[in-house]
Amino acid sequence: ENRLGRKQILGRAEGGYYLTVQIEPGSDGRGSRGMVAVTQLPGAPQPQTRETIAHWRRLLPAGTQITSHLQAQDNGRFATHLVALNRHGEQLNAQRLGAALREQGYALERSISTDSAQTAAGLPEQAAGLTLLFRGPGKEAMATITRDAQGQTSIVLLTSVQLELLP
Repeated sequence: ENRLGRKQILGRAEGGYYLTVQIEPGSDGRGSRGMVAVTQLPGAPQPQTRETIAHWRRLLPAGTQITSHLQAQDNGRFATHLVALNRHGEQLNAQRLGAALREQGYALERSISTDSAQTAAGLPEQAAGLTLLFRGPGKEAMATITRDAQGQTSIVLLTSVQLELLP
């Protein structure tokens, strides 16, 4: 919120955009005159589109179905939640997902196999699975890849990116 002469100026970031509203008294002394400006923020992720889902389908193994793709912005961070299903093994899915995330500036930090974690804890083996942790400058991602007894593999990917703040 700011004043510039007779003009009241309001602004705020919303999604990947900065909205500005400028209001001033009308020239004839009645009413008000306003102007609205919308500016795309540099480095801000774009809203979800069909192209985004098609892009993920191309990056993951053939036959993958994207069942959910959600995006949210909160407290200066942009987050995505992707759920995909296919019939490929955990390793192939991990390789393809890892390659896709490397192209986006992430590096694999840690890989945890649920098989070895269950065995080490003395628990009975259940569905096989992997948890992958990735990091990049100002961002992080976590993926879980599990395969059930019927051969259905689910991939759940969570990403979080710190949005750039304007000076």
